[in-house]
Amino acid sequence: MKENGDRFKPDWKDILIALGAILVLLSFALAHFAAREPAAPVGPETEARNVQPAVPTPDGEGEEGGGGETAETAATADPAIAPASNAAEGKRIVVQIGNPMMEVDGVEKEIDPGRDTVPLIQEGRTLLPIRTLVESMGGTVSWVAEEKGIVLDARGTSIEMWLDRNEIRVDGVQGKTDVAPLSVNGRTMVPVRFVAENFRCEVVWDSDTKKVTLEY
Repeated sequence: MKENGDRFKPDWKDILIALGAILVLLSFALAHFAAREPAAPVGPETEARNVQPAVPTPDGEGEEGGGGETAETAATADPAIAPASNAAEGKRIVVQIGNPMMEVDGVEKEIDPGRDTVPLIQEGRTLLPIRTLVESMGGTVSWVAEEKGIVLDARGTSIEMWLDRNEIRVDGVQGKTDVAPLSVNGRTMVPVRFVAENFRCEVVWDSDTKKVTLEY
């Protein structure tokens, strides 16, 4: 400003310089306060959103991310799609007194093809040709001619029996049956319940239809 006696006349040039200085100071102050503003905290919730869990690889090591199924995708999967089951379905054999046919898993077949051998009742016990029963279970039957004995192997169990004798041997353990095996029409007939139960089968007798059902 220029002095003119006792009064000062403002100089616009000086005013503009002063305003410019004030603006510069304000900009520095704003920049200073912005630099001092604290950064947003990173807590467990933030990390959980930004970091994917480790996915195990076939050799046991873990790697970040990956395309494996997570708990979230498993929970939202189509409920109608169930995992495949490895459990084996139950088997079923049905024979009938006086009937030369039998059912194996719903399929009808001859008990003794071409010979019309039928199950019969002896002393209150159902007897039938044992070979077809054991082979239908996936087992084997061996005939010991010199002893008139048979060896039945199925489902991890071995049973030894002899014609017209009540003695029996199951996995080497001696025992007895109430009805001895006998030969009918050149076929060895054995008590079906005793043999089936030793092969861990469930045996059901229907007195109305005279049917015996084995399930295993």
